[in-house]
Amino acid sequence: MTSENDENIHHSVDSSLDAGLQMVDAFESEYNRQNRLRGIVGLGFVAAASTAAVVVGSGVLDKSHLGYDVPFNEGVQNVLTHIDDGLSVAGAISFPLALAGIGIVKVRARSSQPTQSIDRRSSQELSDDGKRVGTIRKGLRATVAGGVPIIASGGVLLGSLTTAIGTEITDGPTRPIRAFGEQMPGNIYLVQHEGAMPMQDSYVSRDLIDSVTSIAADRNITTRSLDRGLGDITFNGHTRTALFLGLQNPIEPIKWDSSSCQNIPVLVDETAGTKVGDTIKLNDTPAVVAGLSKDISAINRVGVVIDADAMAACHKKNANHPYHLTSLDTDLQTGRDILKQANINGEIATVISEDRYIQNSEKFWRSNVKPITNLLALVSGGVALLSMSGIMASRLIRNRREWAAKLASGESDAHMRSTEMLRGAKDGVMASVVGTALATATTPLTGLTESGMFAAVGYKEMTVGWAVGTIGSVFGSAIRVLRPRKVIKPNEYTR
Repeated sequence: MTSENDENIHHSVDSSLDAGLQMVDAFESEYNRQNRLRGIVGLGFVAAASTAAVVVGSGVLDKSHLGYDVPFNEGVQNVLTHIDDGLSVAGAISFPLALAGIGIVKVRARSSQPTQSIDRRSSQELSDDGKRVGTIRKGLRATVAGGVPIIASGGVLLGSLTTAIGTEITDGPTRPIRAFGEQMPGNIYLVQHEGAMPMQDSYVSRDLIDSVTSIAADRNITTRSLDRGLGDITFNGHTRTALFLGLQNPIEPIKWDSSSCQNIPVLVDETAGTKVGDTIKLNDTPAVVAGLSKDISAINRVGVVIDADAMAACHKKNANHPYHLTSLDTDLQTGRDILKQANINGEIATVISEDRYIQNSEKFWRSNVKPITNLLALVSGGVALLSMSGIMASRLIRNRREWAAKLASGESDAHMRSTEMLRGAKDGVMASVVGTALATATTPLTGLTESGMFAAVGYKEMTVGWAVGTIGSVFGSAIRVLRPRKVIKPNEYTR
């Protein structure tokens, strides 16, 4: 009997040893396999690094670009051009709704225990996050979600900033138009074609303008002509691009005496940093700063006002060079009647309103810039949405045991969704406030990058930021709580 037991014991020990040896062999085999794989991958990286070094060092990629041609689509351009308008409306609606929703929940929480639970849980982690709860954190928990969503706030900042830049690039060039418009009688312009604006050539001959001026004078209608040019202004060793505004019959101090093209008196926009009496050059022609003006600079264009005769004779090298436009102090129909009577030679010319002239300018800049800046605003909204979606996913994983216990104890999925959606609304409000505040403070700094740039956050920029913050945060949260039991598994995490 004893011998049989001993034999069984020995057999059991041998089996255990064999199993243990097999396990050791398996571990050793897996370890060796992993080591071989690790070595192969490592050699692959070394080979890739060597190849990259050779390619970069050879200069083959210096002028190479990876891309493909895409045909222009005006429909896509038009949609993107007006995206900021849609985002502005969305933000103007979503931000107040988020505020109202938070407020209603907090008021209702005073008399409803389930609502109080939703409000309390949406302002803090269910599990201890290890962070110190100071006065600021207590205040954030009492109002929003207990913290500042950094990435979402950055998305709001980017959305407001890019919209502000787009607005400035679109509307900024109208400042000089409005500024010289104050020097012109009336708001009706005689120009070469309907699409006339500062960034396009428009020429009206002096003979036609003389005839229009004479007929207008007979009707007691005041006129004044203006020319414009694009060039350079050089001072203190720096050269910048400039917008020249040639004014007919200017008053002192820039009245040109036509004696020579030396030291022509001009007005320079104060943003250029010149002082009265400074000697400058306009397209290498010497000039003297006779006074300072304001609001006549556009983006990367220093505004300069000069006598139109000096501009024609000294810069355009033709004393009879046509004017850019003539302003008439009358209504549109009368202006057209005067042009029809004066234009005996059939010169191509028309009469438009100052508003049409400004709209032409805005349309030009809008189509050039708005699609790009609005695309960036959409990207910033996507950043906010993805960041909040990722944060929500991480939070659900961190708190899945706590949520699993609550769901297992009978709490509904709707209760859980309401909690996390409210958290998303609170984060969205906080991101909107912080992001637009940062945008308001930092957007004017873009003036350091371009002369004549005055980007700032206004109503549209602020509401676009609100759209990015609130909609991005709420929808980012909603994506993750549609099917919460995929992450929160009560049967698994309550064992």
